[in-house]
Amino acid sequence: MEKSNKAVITLLIIILIAVLGIGGYFIYTLNNKIEQQNSSIADLKADNLRSQATIENMLKANSQTSNAETPNKTTTSATTQASDEDVIKDLFLAKLKELNNTNSEKLLDYRVDKVEVLSNSEKQNWVEMGYNSTDILATVTYSVKPKDVNKSNWIAGNGEVSGEWIINKTACECLRNGKLVNTTGFATSF
Repeated sequence: MEKSNKAVITLLIIILIAVLGIGGYFIYTLNNKIEQQNSSIADLKADNLRSQATIENMLKANSQTSNAETPNKTTTSATTQASDEDVIKDLFLAKLKELNNTNSEKLLDYRVDKVEVLSNSEKQNWVEMGYNSTDILATVTYSVKPKDVNKSNWIAGNGEVSGEWIINKTACECLRNGKLVNTTGFATSF
C-alpha cells in the first residue's frame, strides 16, 4: 500500500512539474510576442519622427526661400486657400468616418485640429518628385478618441496620448480634382 501511495505522489509531482513547465513556456512565448509588438511600434514611431523631421526641414527651407518672394497676396488667393483648407478638412473627416465604419477598432470621436496648405514655393520640391503643380498639398493635424486609448493601434505612426484622446496626429494629403488622392490610408509624408 505504501508503494502505491508513493507512486501516486510521484506521479502527481511529475504532472505538476509538467504543467508548470508548459505554463512557463506559454508565458515566455506571450511575453516575447508583446515585446516584439512594442519594438515594432517603437520602430514605427522612430521612422515617423525621422519623416516628420525631414518634412519640417524641407518646409523650413522652402519658407526661407519664400520670404524672398513678394509677400503680397491677393484676396482671391487667400479666399481660395481658405476654401481649399475647408475642402480638405471635410474630405479628411469623411475619410475618418469611412474608416471608422469599416475598421474593427471603433472611435468614440475624432476631429481635425488644423489644415495647413503648402504655398506654391513650399510644394515646389514635391512637384519635382511627381506631384502636379495644380495639386493642393496640405498637412492635416487631427485627433482621435478610441474606446481604450491604452490598447489602441491609433497611436502607431504618430501622435501622443492626452487623457482619452490621441492628439497631434499628422497626415499629408493631396487634393486633386476635388478629391483626396490617397483615400485608403493616412500617409505621414507626401
